[in-house]
Order: sequence, then C-alpha cells, then structure tokens
Amino acid sequence: MKDENGLPRNRSGTVSAESNNHKTIVFCRIAYVCFGTQIGLGIMALSGWACNFKLIASFRSDYIPMAQSTAIAFTVFGTSAVFLVFWHKYRHFKLFALLTAVFTILIGFFMLFRFSTGSIFCYECLVFGKKDFLGMVPTGVMSPVTASAFLLAGVSYLFTLFPVHRRHIKTAASILSAIVMIIGFVVILGYLYGTPLLYGGTTVPMALTTAIAFVFLGTGLMVSVGAQYWPFYLVVAPTTCIRIIRSFMPIIITIVLVNGWLVANVNRVFPLNPAFMSALLCIVFLVLSSYSISKIARRLGNKIDRTEDNYKRVSFAVEQSPVSIIITDSRGNIEYTNPKFRQLTGYTMEEVMGKNPCILKSGETTPEEYKRLWDTITSGNDWSGRFHNKKKNGELYWEDILISPVKNNDGKIVNFIAINEDMTRKVEIEQRNQAQYAIAAILVQAKSAEEIASKVIQTLCECFGWDFGTLWIVDRQENVLRSKINWQRPMLDLSAFESITQKITFKSGTGLPGRVWANGKPLWIMDFVEDKNFPRFKYALKDGLHGACGFPIVYENNVIGVMDFFSRSIRPFDNDMLDMMDALGHQIGMFLARQQMYEQMEKQLNHISVLMEIDRAIASSLDLEVIGNIFAEKTIKHLQADAIDILLYNQYAQKFSFMYGSGFLKQKEKQLVLNSSTDLCGKILLKDEPLFIPNLHDEGIICARSQLAQEEGFVSYYGIPITAKGRLIGVVEFFFRRQFKPESAWVDFAKSFSLQLAIAVDNALLYEKSQRTQSELLQAYNNTIEGWSYALDLRDKETEGHSRRVTLMTVQIAQHLGMDEEEIAHVYRGALLHDIGKLGIPDNILLKPSPLTEEEWVIMRKHPVYAYEMLSSIAYLKQAMDIPYCHHERWDGAGYPRGLRENQIPLAARIFSIVDAYDAMLYDRPYRKGLSKEEIVDEISSGTGKHYDPEVVKVFMKMLHEDRLEVS
Repeated sequence: MKDENGLPRNRSGTVSAESNNHKTIVFCRIAYVCFGTQIGLGIMALSGWACNFKLIASFRSDYIPMAQSTAIAFTVFGTSAVFLVFWHKYRHFKLFALLTAVFTILIGFFMLFRFSTGSIFCYECLVFGKKDFLGMVPTGVMSPVTASAFLLAGVSYLFTLFPVHRRHIKTAASILSAIVMIIGFVVILGYLYGTPLLYGGTTVPMALTTAIAFVFLGTGLMVSVGAQYWPFYLVVAPTTCIRIIRSFMPIIITIVLVNGWLVANVNRVFPLNPAFMSALLCIVFLVLSSYSISKIARRLGNKIDRTEDNYKRVSFAVEQSPVSIIITDSRGNIEYTNPKFRQLTGYTMEEVMGKNPCILKSGETTPEEYKRLWDTITSGNDWSGRFHNKKKNGELYWEDILISPVKNNDGKIVNFIAINEDMTRKVEIEQRNQAQYAIAAILVQAKSAEEIASKVIQTLCECFGWDFGTLWIVDRQENVLRSKINWQRPMLDLSAFESITQKITFKSGTGLPGRVWANGKPLWIMDFVEDKNFPRFKYALKDGLHGACGFPIVYENNVIGVMDFFSRSIRPFDNDMLDMMDALGHQIGMFLARQQMYEQMEKQLNHISVLMEIDRAIASSLDLEVIGNIFAEKTIKHLQADAIDILLYNQYAQKFSFMYGSGFLKQKEKQLVLNSSTDLCGKILLKDEPLFIPNLHDEGIICARSQLAQEEGFVSYYGIPITAKGRLIGVVEFFFRRQFKPESAWVDFAKSFSLQLAIAVDNALLYEKSQRTQSELLQAYNNTIEGWSYALDLRDKETEGHSRRVTLMTVQIAQHLGMDEEEIAHVYRGALLHDIGKLGIPDNILLKPSPLTEEEWVIMRKHPVYAYEMLSSIAYLKQAMDIPYCHHERWDGAGYPRGLRENQIPLAARIFSIVDAYDAMLYDRPYRKGLSKEEIVDEISSGTGKHYDPEVVKVFMKMLHEDRLEVS
C-alpha cells in the first residue's frame, strides 16, 4: 500500500519491498540521504556559530556563512521529513510534520515581509545578539532569497501531507520542490561564476552552504512526493492526452524555429515591417499546421472514438451488473467499485478509494486463508471462494468471490478484478435447513435434557453465527430464571459475560430472558448497547457483544425456559429466523419436558432402589452402629451431604445423645450430649418438623455446637426429626461445607431416608414389631407403583382406568390357575406397570387420534424394551418384569419384542395378553368404537392358538361366562 507521499509502505509504516520495485527502494534511500545531508549542514552551521568558527558555516572565509535562523530551520525541517518517511503511520509524527510546514512558511513570510517593507527590525538580533558584517554585507541575517525558498518549501511540504488521490495538489508540491532545487542550483552557479545577482548580492546574499542545503531539500521533497507527480512526467506519461500533446510538439517547435529564421532572414533582405512579416508567416504556418493537425487528429480521433464506444459498452455492463465488482491496483488498493458494491456494502467511492478490500473483513477468516488468496492471484492464477464479510454498518453478509489478475502487454500484473455475488439469502436458507435437520437428530438421539439443551445451543450458534448461547430454566419456587447451560464459540474470550450469566437471575420482564418469559414470544435486539433494559450491559460491552435474540421454551402453553443468543456483530432483524426459533421453542419444550419426566421417573426408581437396598441392609441387623453406618454411607452419596449425624432423644432426660456420625474431620461430635433447649435439635423437637438453616454463621442462630461448626467449616444445615409411632426418637442432621438450598425432590428423598432410619431404629428397640413396619413400607412401594400406573393412565386420557381393570382381572385368573401369594404379588406389580415403557414414546405418536403409520408402529413397538431397561436394574421389581416385557408376545411366535412362542412366554404374560386384549376391545379408543362382549369372545376365540394360549383362553372364557371376573 502507498502513503500520502506516494511511497509504498508496509503495515508498520516503514518502506516496503512488497512488489520488488528496485526503483522505489532507490528513491527512498535518496530521500534519506538528502534529508540527512540537510540536517548535517544545519547542525554544522550551528556548531560554527557556537564555537565562533564560522568557516564551517561558509566553506570559505570570504563567503558569507549560513545564518543561525536558517540552520535551525534546516535542522527542524530535515528531522521532521525523516520521521515522516520512517514512521508515517504514527499520528504524532504527522502532527510534527504539519507544525514544521507551518513553521517554515511563517519564517519565510515574516522575513520577506521585513525586506519588502524596509523594516529595520532584526529578528535574528533579538534571538542571537548583535549581527556581524563581512565587508559591507551583514552576516547572521536570513537572505530574502532564502526566505522565498523556505516559503516555497514549506508550502510543498504541506501539500505532501495530503492523501494520495489528490493528484493536482501532489503535482503542485512536486513543482514547488523543483523550484526550490533550481533556486539552490542558480545560487551555486552564481558563486561559481562570480555573479552576485544570482545569489542576491544586491541585498543580503544567500550563503553557499544554504544553497547546497536547498538543493538537497528540493531533491528530497520531489523523491518523497513520487516520480509520477514530477513536472516532466507530463511529457513522458503514457496517457492518451499526453501522447496527443507529444504528437504536436515537433510541429509546434518546427513552426517556432522556422518562423524565427524566416523573419530574421527576410528582414535582412527585404526592408519590410517586422510585425507585418511575422503576422504573414504566422498565417501561412497556421494554415499548414492546421492541415497537419487535422489529419493527425482525425486519425487519432477515430481510434479514440472506437475506444470510447468499447469503453462505454464495458462501463455500462459493469455499472449495471447485478454482482458487485472491485478493481484494485497491483498492490491490492481499490481503484474502482461499481454501484452494486456500494449498494451492498454501504460504502461510498470516496470512502474506499485507495484502501484495501480488507476493510470488509469480519474477523472470521483466518490470516492464513488471506495469505493463500494473495499468493494465488499474485502468481497469475484465479482464486474463488466464499467469505463472511462485514458491511459499513456492521452487518455481516456472505458472498462468493472470483478474483482474477489483469496483465498488460508485457505480461506484468497491473490490476486485480474481483467479481462478488451476494449469497446471504441462500446461505441463510441452507443454515436453517441444516439447523432444523441437526436439531431433529439431537432430539431423537440425546439421552438427557442437559444433552439436548447443550447440543441445541451449540448447533444454533454454529449454524447462525452466534458467539454465545444460554439456556434459562424457570425456578418455580422463587419465580425467577436461572442459568442452566452456557456455550461460547471457541477461541473467544467472553469470560466476564459468562461469569455474570452463571451468577445472575432474572425476574419476569427484566432483561432479555425475563422479557421473553413475560411475553412468551421471541425477541430480537439489533444492538443492545442502545437497549436500556439490559442488566448485563457493561459486561457484554466489555467482551464486545452487540446483537442478541431470545425465544421461549414452551410446553402445554407454559413457558418452562428461555434460550438467548449473543453476537459480537450488530444483527439486523430477521423475521424468518424468529419464526423458526418460535417453532423450535415449542418442539424443544415438548422434548425437554418429556425427557425431564423420564429422568424424574428414573430418579424416583433409583431412589426406590436405594431405599430397598437400605431397607434390606438395616433389616438384617439390630446393631445401631451397623444401621447408622449403612444409612450414612447411602445418604451421603445420594443426598450429597458433606457430613451426617444421628442423635437419639431421651425424653426423660430431655437430652440428645450421639448415635452415629460420618464425614466429620474431628471426633468431638461423639462425646456430645445436647440439651434440647440450647441447640438446633431442640427446635426440631418443639416443632416436630424439618429445620433448614442456609448459613450457620448468621447472627441470631443459637447453637451449642457453633464452635464445632466453625472448626469443621460447615455453612448450611438441614435437620429432620426421626419419628416412630407418633413419638420423636431422634434427629438426623445433614451438614454442608458450601451454600446449599434443598429442592423439593431432595427433601422428599431425605424424608424417605429418615423414615427408613426411624423404622430401623425402632426395629432395633422393638424387634417384635418389625414385620408390621416392613409391611407398611412394602405397601408404600405398592402405592407408589399404583401412583405410577395412575400417572400413566392420566397421560393417556383415552384409556383412563385401563391399568386398574386389567390388573384386577389378571390377578383373579392367576389365582384361579393356582399361583402362590408371592407370584401373585409380582403379577400385581407387573400388571400395574405393563405400559411403563410408553413413557419413552413421543406424545405425537402415543396420543395420535388416527391410526399409526408403519414408521410410528416401529417406535411404538419399542415400549416393552423401554420397560425392561427401566425396571431391570431395580431388584424389587425384577420378578415383576414378565408382563411389561412379554405381554405383546404371541403363542405362534409372531409377537414382539423377542418373538417367543408357546410355553417360552411367561404364564403371567400369557394371562395378561388375553385380559389386555379384552379390555382394549371392550372400551372406546380414539380410532374406533368399543365392541360387545359377544364380538370380543369371537375375536379372542379366532386368535386362540395364534395369539393366545389355548389353555388360558379356556379358563378366561369360563370365568367370563360365570361372571367371576370383577373389575370394580
């Protein structure tokens, strides 16, 4: 690229050998030498005056020395010029150059003003003292010739600071520099040939050293301006205009010479009036030259006309092209752009002229890619590719680019032409299709709600160019939005914004997430720097974020969360993207809610399994130490407490004594005997309800163990009463070395643990009542299973009561076939949970009112496998899996999922398949009406030996005809 002086420079502002132009390097070196010599002459003159050795300021004792003011002006001027050439990009050096130019102009002006007005006031005397004389000539005073040269040099230097494209100003600067150089040469000739008139001897002469310095100054300025602006460039330039001028120059010169020769010779022979003779010859030569010029002009004019016609056709095509076109010079600086480019990017011709197309960079393309592009086109090859560029207003857009080098007749690259097609709309459509496909795949394949949310955020960010995304979940207890998952683009530092996002919460209507939550609609912000309702404004501004959008996650018309996204660029409003995100919000909401329900069910099953393990472990022992150890091991793991202790209450002594503890750093807890009136456990005793303390170190907390809590580093506390048979027998306490806030599921699970502990402790004290307690616990499990069954019926509203009816009929048939009580219990649980695998079936398939397609049936037939996966890890329900896993197997082996046949199918499943079919045909379904009992009997009879076990069918038919199947 070039600077304002016409010199090629690199990014640091130093002279560049970018195009291997040896001529440019030579010019730069000449400029450094000229300005350096000028500085040296000025310093040498100042040294001579300072040491009173004026010979080094004049070169000869009979020559006038360089004045002090002149030496200072040369030193300052040369220093400024060297700095400007070397460090052109630094703003303070430009300012120094501007001040130097003004300073030089003012010196020349004031000195000329003094001489022109005849003022006797001496500026130099005021600064440097009384002036001396060399003969009759004053020394130490600036010559008017010197002042004139400084005035011209200052104006020229000022003009060089103008931009490159101001050609007429640069040309004027070059002409003024040439005049300064000529003044120096003329003065030197005056000294060589002893002609005082040439160096101002009639007034105050210019010193020889001053003249030499002006020659170097003028030369340096001309080189700095650039060879293309030199005065004689008008005669040798390759343009059409200059060529025409050069065509007529020989004729004009010949006419002048011949006219002068004829006038001189004719006047010598004929005594004619010289004026009349000159006029006559001018007329003759005018006719001849007009004829010659008309011939030449006609020939050139025809060529120019044809060239102009071709140029106009090409120009019209380029100007009206539907794609943007850029033409640059060989260094990559813009020389032309068509209207489509200006319309697309928002830049005017003046704003881009002389600049590199890198002004369109968005920062997404790597420097390596730009280097490959430059290497390709500078080697003479075409380059094509796609860039994500930035408009003047900060908006990003996609374009396909083809760049080709333009060569002259010698094969040298003189320009580059880039043809750019706007692909933004096409890319956006591709991105949306890609995003929708990717999200659909995520929703099908993801195994958890967190995985769904994380992958969806990442996909939307990558497909649509967002730099940061967050999932916010509604906290129903505190009625706020909390950050659940964040994702940011790699290699970007958004630490400040990410940190505040993880900490902050939003109420309805506050901030971007809160406003989306309140309105239930997507929201788009082009640049939230201008948005006053944005609490994270200063953090976003610090990390360079601007554009933002958010959309609600909706399930059954309720907003359950919000996703918001941020970009480092300003994002214009995109209604299509908002519509797509609105639809995605409903789709994601349905899958998240279903996945959360599935995970909650798995968690509950896991909790039940843990409760069962604890129950079996503590039921096998009456040792309180063993019971406490088992309880502490399980609860610390599943409730994520840092320490736990169990205190037994002595109602007669009104004190609590230590039974068991785990997780404590010290052993002081074991020796504690606590008074119920001076400790936290006393509050639990009085209220007979759990006690939660978020911070044990808050003022007003009365606790006999405050010192112990401080030594252990405990922060939060949760205590639950251990109650058996309506009386308090102790307290279980959970300690946390972090800030802790229990959720409702945690509290329920802790209460379940405390209930088991109460049972275990009471069993140890009253062993004889243990069987009854265990029976109650088992009943609680059965009630839980019945609750699940009821929840499944509620989900499938069209078959409400189905599970209860088929369970009763299956148990009755199993009893008739002679199963024992233990088997009957497993049959009962299996029948209740026969459709638990349908939790894994999407609502749009399970609740579809019309018949299912083949693809939907493939998904529906997976629910026995889902049931097996859910129940197989629960030992308590392992023997109840026959019905959930095998009730769709057929007697002839054509069933699913395993294709079992005849007696390979468990008896409970064979019984249930008949009962399930009977109940399904008896009651209305969304896609058909229920059948009569007679029609059902015919259907079951026709399926005997194919679908159903013939022996079980006989028992079913007999009990049905005898009205022994009760479903009430």
